[in-house]
Amino acid sequence: APAPALPAAPAVVATPPAADNEAREALLRWAKAWAAQDVAGYLASYSERFQPEGNLTRRAWEDQRRQRLQAPRWIEVELKNFRFLPRGDKGVQVELLQEYRSSHFQGRTRKRFDLIRENGQWRIAAEQSL
Repeated sequence: APAPALPAAPAVVATPPAADNEAREALLRWAKAWAAQDVAGYLASYSERFQPEGNLTRRAWEDQRRQRLQAPRWIEVELKNFRFLPRGDKGVQVELLQEYRSSHFQGRTRKRFDLIRENGQWRIAAEQSL
C-alpha cells in the first residue's frame, strides 16, 4: 500500500504590495500628525488594541504623548528606509528609521511597527524601538 500523503504545508501569504503602500501611507500620516502637533490625529493612528511599553496604562500613555506633542515649539519627523515583513493575515510589520527633531531634542531611532486593519484603516498595534 502506498504511504499516506503528508498534509500540505501551510502557504506563506506574502503581504501584497498594495498593503505595503497603505501601511506606509498610514505611518506617514502618523508622522505628519506628530509633526503638526495634532494630538487627536496622532492618537487616532493607534489601534484600540495598542499596548504601551512599560507599565503605563493606555490613558497614562495618551496623557504622556499629549504632553510630549504639545511641549516643543516645533517638531519634524522623517521616516525612511521602510522594510516590510510578511505577517500573513496578521497585518503588516514595518521596520524603518525615524529621524526626529524638535525645539527640545533630536535623535535617530530604528523602529518596528505592527499594523493591523481596524475599521478599514491601518492602525499601529505595536511599536518598538530597536
